[in-house]
Parts: sequence; C-alpha cells; structure tokens
Amino acid sequence: MKSKILSELARMVNAIFSQVAEVITARRQRKGDNPIYREIEAERIHSNYIRIIPATVVLLIVEICGMLWAIWTNVKFDYGKGFLCSCIIFTFVSVCVIIAIEIDLRKSFISNKKKKSVYIAYWIIYMVEALSFSVMEYLDRGAINNYITFIIVFTLLPVIEPIPKLCVFAVSMAIEVYLILYTTGSIKTVIVCIALALAGVLFSQIRFFYYMSNALANKKLEFSANGDPLTGFMNRRGFEHRVNAMRGFCDANGYDVCFIMMDIDNFKRFNDVYGHVKGDICIKAVADCIKEHFSRPTDLCVRYGGEEFLVVTAQRNVPALLEHLTKLLKNINQMKIEDVKDSVSVSVGVYSVLNSKKKSTQYFIEKADEQLYKAKNSDKNCVAYKNEIYR
Repeated sequence: MKSKILSELARMVNAIFSQVAEVITARRQRKGDNPIYREIEAERIHSNYIRIIPATVVLLIVEICGMLWAIWTNVKFDYGKGFLCSCIIFTFVSVCVIIAIEIDLRKSFISNKKKKSVYIAYWIIYMVEALSFSVMEYLDRGAINNYITFIIVFTLLPVIEPIPKLCVFAVSMAIEVYLILYTTGSIKTVIVCIALALAGVLFSQIRFFYYMSNALANKKLEFSANGDPLTGFMNRRGFEHRVNAMRGFCDANGYDVCFIMMDIDNFKRFNDVYGHVKGDICIKAVADCIKEHFSRPTDLCVRYGGEEFLVVTAQRNVPALLEHLTKLLKNINQMKIEDVKDSVSVSVGVYSVLNSKKKSTQYFIEKADEQLYKAKNSDKNCVAYKNEIYR
C-alpha cells in the first residue's frame, strides 16, 4: 500500500516537473520561433487586459467598504486625508482605464503591445496605491489588512510572468517589513508578512505554470487542426477562423486590407531535380523569410497550397508595402539551400482594399490571384499590383 502511494506521488511530481520543463522550453522560443507559444502569449496578455475590469470593481468595493466601515465605527485617522486622496486618485484612474478598455474591446482587434502597456501601467499604479494605503494604515493603526489584500489580489488576479511578479512581492514585503521594524519592531508581524509574501510567490508561480501548461496542451490540439506543421503558418481552416477579425480591425481603423498571394517559381521542376525532401526544405526556408518580413500581430501568414502562400496584412502605405515585398524577393533569391545549386524565387500578386465590407474574402483572394498570374506571365520573380510589375 505504501509503495503504491509513493509511486503515485512520484508520478505526480514527475508530471508536474515535466509540465514546468515544457513551459520553460516553449518560453525560450517565445520571440516568434514557436508560433504556438506566441499565440498563448497573446491570449495571456488579452486575459490580463480584460481582468483589469473585474479586478478594479472588486478593489474599489473593498476600499470603499473599508472607508465606510471606518466612518461608521468612528475610527479616527491621523492620515485620513492621505487615505481619502489616495482612494480618490486611484478611483479616478481606474474608471478612466475601464472606460478606455471598454472602448478598445468594441474594436475587432487591439495590438498586444497596447494591451501589455495598459495592464502593466495599471498594475504599477495599483501597486503604488496599495502600498501607500498599507503604509498609512500601519502608521495609523498598526494593521496589515491592506497589505494582506494586496498580496491576495496580486496572487489571484493577473497571470504575470514569474520574475516581474517575484520583484513585486519582494518590494512589497521589504517596504512592509521595514515599516514594522521602524515603528513597533513586532517580530510576529514581520514573520506574518514574510509568510504571506512567500505564500503569494508560491501560489502565483504554480498558477502561472498551470495556466501555461494547460494553454500549451489546448493550443497544440488547436494547432494540429488549424496550423501547418512544416511552416508554422496557419492552414486554410485556421485562416477562415481569423480573417474576419482582421478585416474588421482594418475597417474600424482605416487601414487598407492587403491580400498577398505568393507562389514559388518552377517548384515542380525543383522537386523533379532535387527530390521532395529538398522541396520541403525549400518551402520551409521561403516560409521563414516571409515570417521575418511579416511578423506583426496584424499580419496573417497562411500556407494556402503546396508551394503557395497567402499573407493578409493591415497597411496605411501600400507603396511602402510594395518596396517591402521587393526586399523579400531579394532575400529569397539570396537563400542558400544545402546541395541546391539553383536560386529560389517567388512571384507575388497584391490586391488592396480600403473598405472590405462590400465583398467576400474569396473575392479578394481571387483578385490577388489574378495579379499573381500577371507576375507569373511577366518572367516571374516579381510583384504585380494593379497590373503594374515591380522588381
């Protein structure tokens, strides 16, 4: 019986460590090499972004109830004005942030950079407000209620990365411990503060890795259905799920939606000469080049067919996009594939539209395809846009 329990515990511990190792391995590739992790990061950022709304409501209720309770019980505050000013400032900032987020969420797409900036700024403001409340509360009544609230909120609400969260807990604990030793010197209270911070660190790290491990497992299943394993791009099914959100973002923000069809030139001959293994290496190399040039959150890269790619991108300056595409052609020409003497080239067809509501996605793809055939019929290795050829 004991051996069974020990073996089960060992299995659970091994499973936990393997999940943590998988998350750490994926995080090392988070700068775009791992498309699955990149999507998980985007979802985590969005999750933190929208969590600000319920978090703010809860925090405001707690703070307001605390103030009302103090007034009702006739608690005399030496730092009453400080409490009140801090509460008013935080309430004003929080309401402004909530309104801004609500406006953003009505749009079909908000950049991850903006979301991340907003939620980091918000939690910094909350940290400053919470710690100032905590300092005033301890100086006034010798209580650590607000410090406890701060630890609980930061442990449970945002799914923030381990190192930044560790820094937050360390700063909050250091300030509280210094304050206690400076005023009362109560060792018991110091021990409670340190224990709370350590518990917060432990549970928040467990929560982070549990969240990321589950997200990785779910995303792998989703990617197996919607992603292309060779290139890391979306397949046509995944593209159909996302293109409408992309079009909505462009229409709402005044961007041109640009549909870019790309096809590797003479690929059948390449396969006949060098074989299908080298053909796959060639497709992967071209996809990597495309990924380097179209890596923004507003770029959708799709493996549309065997050697055919589709990129949908938001643009304000189409001429600059055409110049960007000619640089892409140059980079693809300069690629080196082992044991392959011939250079690789692609032909590109571009179609852009300012307001995409009137036509279907299929219509735009067909228009881009028409331009692709123009490029193919113009000695290939070029970009066709509005029947003009760019090299």
